[in-house]
Amino acid sequence: MKNEALRTVQRGWMENIVNHYVEQKTDVVFSHPFFLGIPEAFENQPCVMIVGQEPDGFDPYSRDLNLEKLQQWVIDYLMVQIEETNGKRNPSPFWEAFRLMRKAGKYALWNNIDKMHRLIIENENKKTIILSREDEVALNRPYGNEYKSLLRREIEIVRPVAIWLAVGPYREEAIEDSFGLSKGTLNLYRPCKNNWLFEIGKHLNLDIPVYWTYHPKYLNFLKALPDCVQQIAATQK
Repeated sequence: MKNEALRTVQRGWMENIVNHYVEQKTDVVFSHPFFLGIPEAFENQPCVMIVGQEPDGFDPYSRDLNLEKLQQWVIDYLMVQIEETNGKRNPSPFWEAFRLMRKAGKYALWNNIDKMHRLIIENENKKTIILSREDEVALNRPYGNEYKSLLRREIEIVRPVAIWLAVGPYREEAIEDSFGLSKGTLNLYRPCKNNWLFEIGKHLNLDIPVYWTYHPKYLNFLKALPDCVQQIAATQK
């Protein structure tokens, strides 16, 4: 099962990167990580991996977290959004992109470029804060003997037909961190109003198409979200 293989690399990332970094930052509260999972119905289907910016509203990090349970939460939330069940439909353009992708004939998996976020907790209320650049460099970077980031390891396990980096132009450095690239490598391929979709797979040293676009919220503002989905969904296995 691919989910078991994903948990293996996710656990290795926790042991090699996360635990040490988070525990030395005693003045910061981090969330628990986001753990990519694959619904059973998707296992042998052509999938597009949609990569968002970061998770939101997660509980605080703990060394004794239940990785399998957290992975299953991601799977369950994804399925609720695609199937629009239980009255829990999230109307945001980000999740509308998943529904549009399914209508276009492709299954879409949920991932994030930043796997964690910072938290401010006041009177039992949690507020999500995005990671600092120092955090991103530490948590997104390649590691281990294979010198690959967690995101790249996940991609190699899942083997999607395409990847949609729906993170916008200002996450350029986070993308470069995740693929071991020098700062500025992707500067020429940043999405802009006149060209909101760039295919950058070869620049990431991947043999599958990787589409870098604005976040779906801004694509929706440009009235380009349906067209963007159709272009990416047309990718053949």
